[in-house]
Amino acid sequence: MTTAAHIPADQLAATANADTQRPAARMGPGCVCRGFRQAVLADAAQGEAVLAEVTARCFNWCQAGGDEPSCALRLALLISGLDQWGLAYTQAFKLNAIPELSALIGALRNRLDARGEARFQQYFRQIDEVESDAIDFRRSCAAASTSLCGMPWRPAKPLSRSRTSCNRWVA
Repeated sequence: MTTAAHIPADQLAATANADTQRPAARMGPGCVCRGFRQAVLADAAQGEAVLAEVTARCFNWCQAGGDEPSCALRLALLISGLDQWGLAYTQAFKLNAIPELSALIGALRNRLDARGEARFQQYFRQIDEVESDAIDFRRSCAAASTSLCGMPWRPAKPLSRSRTSCNRWVA
């Protein structure tokens, strides 16, 4: 007698379907790579311009969700990806910080009011704790990791637990 395993449904798919989750996963490595490149180049004026452009692009993508829950979930997906890739870069290159990444995360989160912050925290925690949620995001992160790094993506504990956690990226 065979018994089929029950695979839990993605509880976040109704708010952010696969077509929303996949771009969030692809944005992470691109944003972190640009921040890393700016940190290495150390051209302050150019760095500010790049940060402003990336922040605007990320903010606009998050706002494209339309309603508050969708925007908050998009932000949680995006920041989850930024955390994962930021952690990977800091470990791979033995860095203490990527200040540009801290600035990006701070710029995105500082725009939230108290209700938006609470909703963001709820989604961010859910992505971290419930393996079956944001499954298309996870698969896309894994695919990006394998194609960019030649190594499988393994989720680590995210760093952005609170507004002040961005300081963890700073030496």
